[in-house]
Amino acid sequence: MAKETKLVDFGQKIGGARKDVWKSRGLSLDDLFELTDSEAKKYVTKENVWPKPDWVTKISKEKSDKAVCYWQNEIRKSLPPNTSSMTGEQKEDRYVEIVGQIRDAVMGVKTPKEAEEFYKNHILGKFVTPETGRYVHVQDRAKGIITNKFLKAITFAGELCYKRKSEYITFGVPKQDKEYAIRKNQLSACCYDKKQVFFEKFDRKGTMRLTIKYGHSSVYFYPKEVEEYSWTWKQDSWFVVNTATRQIEAYNLSSKESAMQKIEELASKPQNIDEAADEKRRAPAKKQKKSFQLTKLDKFTRSGKPILQSEENVSPERFMDTFQVRGGEFGNWLSNEERQRHLNLAYEAFYDLATALGIKPSDITFGGKLSIAFGSRGRGGQSAASAHFEPLLEVINLTKIHGAGCLAHEWGHAMDHFMAVSAGDSAVWATESYDVYNSNAYPPVLKELLKNMIRHEDGTLTDFYLGSCKFDKLYRKSGHGYWSDQCEMFARAFDCYIKDKLTKCSCHNDYLTSNADSFIYTMDDGTIIYAYPRGQERETLNKLFDRLIKEIWSETN
Repeated sequence: MAKETKLVDFGQKIGGARKDVWKSRGLSLDDLFELTDSEAKKYVTKENVWPKPDWVTKISKEKSDKAVCYWQNEIRKSLPPNTSSMTGEQKEDRYVEIVGQIRDAVMGVKTPKEAEEFYKNHILGKFVTPETGRYVHVQDRAKGIITNKFLKAITFAGELCYKRKSEYITFGVPKQDKEYAIRKNQLSACCYDKKQVFFEKFDRKGTMRLTIKYGHSSVYFYPKEVEEYSWTWKQDSWFVVNTATRQIEAYNLSSKESAMQKIEELASKPQNIDEAADEKRRAPAKKQKKSFQLTKLDKFTRSGKPILQSEENVSPERFMDTFQVRGGEFGNWLSNEERQRHLNLAYEAFYDLATALGIKPSDITFGGKLSIAFGSRGRGGQSAASAHFEPLLEVINLTKIHGAGCLAHEWGHAMDHFMAVSAGDSAVWATESYDVYNSNAYPPVLKELLKNMIRHEDGTLTDFYLGSCKFDKLYRKSGHGYWSDQCEMFARAFDCYIKDKLTKCSCHNDYLTSNADSFIYTMDDGTIIYAYPRGQERETLNKLFDRLIKEIWSETN
């Protein structure tokens, strides 16, 4: 018996950035070689090149110098978030290279002394050259990255200076300890020596105040019990003052140690919670919207003119030759039997789609640009998509069970995207582009179709749109946006169009479309809400889709 040949990915590698691998080390130049131009523009960002360090771990567990860590974070914050501030060629390459070099040099600093010498050792001569006076010239390759904000941030100010900033107090502090850190910072221990710290009268009425002198400056406190304090406080005793509320928290303490112990006690004591705020916290959480669940199919039926003979299997080579797909990808969880099954079903579905549209099978992939993936690119979770189209990589992904039946819907999204590409539009979706209504690059019928999705000729709103708006209130986002987004409405209307076209061809294909008429919700009063076109509205949109398909493929053939 011949050994079964395992089906593997075919065609061009689809790729796809996986940010997980950059979380610890950061995006490198080597990673750029694996990205398409579109991916590079999206993923070349500061968050990927220099992932935010875990400052809590570095300070509390690794015992890194807090002032140095704060300085490192300030430098990271000073860098531009992406390449938008840069000019010239190869912006992505230069951004990754320069930010990566700065990242490695900055994170290699361990002591305040190294931080103080950082500019001289790592920036001067490498990225900037001195000019007259305090001015410097930034090298062309680093312009847009090395800015005045950056040059200011790399100047190490030291812990005493950083302590004056409120954000320094909670920097690198675990979330559960932040309130404690803030309270402790507000408390100060002082010695009542009657020289630098003393009570005095300051107006004609003889009103008393507590004065604390710091060099040539003085700070004044006006506690309600000031008269009592002025004659009951013991000289050279210690007291604790809250610099935020200007209140005396403790006094007549015997030593500095006892004062510090009192500060620790006060800082550790939970603050009183406002009753209204407490009531709000106890209030039940707002009920979250649920996800709309499509019907799960255990098997997929098809009727119509036979495409594959009984027990006939499609090879990846045949799939590519027939539809000119750019690439195909299988999820690791798919057994070889399942891979073959999905390949066969997708082959029949694409063939039926071409028949329904009246185009050649090779036209299905928009000139060989479209790829298909079977469960290799999804994400789990409660609201995970049953299938999706990735415009960045131009690939349709179908999940193991849920995605089958959504192929027509996702192909509608693909057509939406490729119309924008063909028009030379920077928008991802033609249906959401301003140019649809103001440019001759798009088929005029597309504008008419989008208008008819929302309004009738008399200007009244369609049931399709009203139902979609009600689904917005009932369910979570779906696919690329809200239920009433033109992008989503277009894909649902196209799904219905394909179902109706198959019916006219005496054909049925669950793998291609099984959910077109599934978006229904019954209210408590018996009212039924539909988030897909029906009746005359559907007939109107179907005719417009006929014209749109004819116009698109008459231009490409």
